[in-house]
Amino acid sequence: MTMAILALNPKFNYRMDKPTDRVLPLLFSALFYYIGFYLFRNLNIMPVVKLFLISSSLVIIVLLIISFRWKISIHLASIGGIIGLLLAVSFRTGTNPLLLVTGAFLVAGIVGTARIYLEKHNLIQVVAGFMLGFLGIFLPVFFL
Repeated sequence: MTMAILALNPKFNYRMDKPTDRVLPLLFSALFYYIGFYLFRNLNIMPVVKLFLISSSLVIIVLLIISFRWKISIHLASIGGIIGLLLAVSFRTGTNPLLLVTGAFLVAGIVGTARIYLEKHNLIQVVAGFMLGFLGIFLPVFFL
């Protein structure tokens, strides 16, 4: 929804070719994740949901800071975060999410390959995005 509203502005480049084009979408995303955390913080829900929301907000802020200097892959950071969440929850609960994790890694490979093929990112940007998302979600959810 935010992207649709931003796209109404003729000055906004929805292709986000320049690092400065990423600032507003990332700020709004971080804000919305934090609002979700703020609203859920006092509810009696699984703590992993709150950890995921606050960790996601922090990962997005780190992506925003990195994006000022370097074009890291936000797509792969998102997928890496999902895989990190799946693995952390499965390790904490002792479940076997083999199909989910396999499917998520398959999607990550397809998206990463597409980003490189379309020349939107290079291999280092894709791997860095994935690792930032993965570690930024996995570590807090698994250890806290």
